[in-house]
Amino acid sequence: MMKPDAQTVSAALARLARNIDEAERAMTPPSPLPASLPLDIPDDAFLPFIRDAIDGENPSVQQDSLEKGKEDGRQVQFLGASDVLFPDTEARDYSSCSLKELSTLVSSCKNCRLCETRTYTVFGEGQEEHPVVMVIGEGPGRDEDLSGRPFVGKGGQYMDRWFAPIGVSRQTNAYIANIVKCRPPGNRDPLPDEVQACIPYLRRQIALVQPRVILLAGAVAAHAILETKEGVGALRGRTFSYMNIPVIVTYHPAGVLRNLDRLRAPVWEDMKRLASMVGLPVHAGKKQT
Repeated sequence: MMKPDAQTVSAALARLARNIDEAERAMTPPSPLPASLPLDIPDDAFLPFIRDAIDGENPSVQQDSLEKGKEDGRQVQFLGASDVLFPDTEARDYSSCSLKELSTLVSSCKNCRLCETRTYTVFGEGQEEHPVVMVIGEGPGRDEDLSGRPFVGKGGQYMDRWFAPIGVSRQTNAYIANIVKCRPPGNRDPLPDEVQACIPYLRRQIALVQPRVILLAGAVAAHAILETKEGVGALRGRTFSYMNIPVIVTYHPAGVLRNLDRLRAPVWEDMKRLASMVGLPVHAGKKQT
């Protein structure tokens, strides 16, 4: 039998090493997805993993992970699943959206946790072009959540009565919206990050509707828009500005219903002041607050 030369043996050993390496790779399971993902990878590369994490199929993706690491001496930010669900909405640009397009975006919004418990989003309704007043409340309640319309419960019906003596209604010359578009569970006040998620939508609404006056109903709306911690009692009777539009403050109708004896008269004063600002007559005999 002829002995193989050194070159033949070397080639055979190289082939054997390659075969062993390929066999090992075939038997090794794929590497698990890291707990967080670099921001600079393409969207379509990580969305399938995020979908798995949301569905509970990929525990290696941590929904609350937002960490920073270093790579090649530079700071690298990592993105977890919750950051895809709840992105930084302040960075979003809605300046090209029509009111209808904005409403469509809101209807499928998942920018904060309120999307998890809502029945319907509540965008807004009323006169969409230069109303005399845009009323902004805090958020939908139970009736609004079930109907998708703002201020339709007892508080909203009571508010409609405020406006009747000064010739204001959502059917003719008022537009009504809220700080947040989804009902907070148990009618609690919206949390700061929930307000932050919705404010860009509201700002675009205001820019499109262009009301003559903004009426903030309640402390939550006043604090969010005016960025103050002062109470409604201290803010009433003053005129502020938001997006170059005059702003006044009154009590929330639900709060007034709980304290009619003390708050009904101040609300009537606020309605007369609103009428004076927009040049509407006051029909005192029709006072219904």
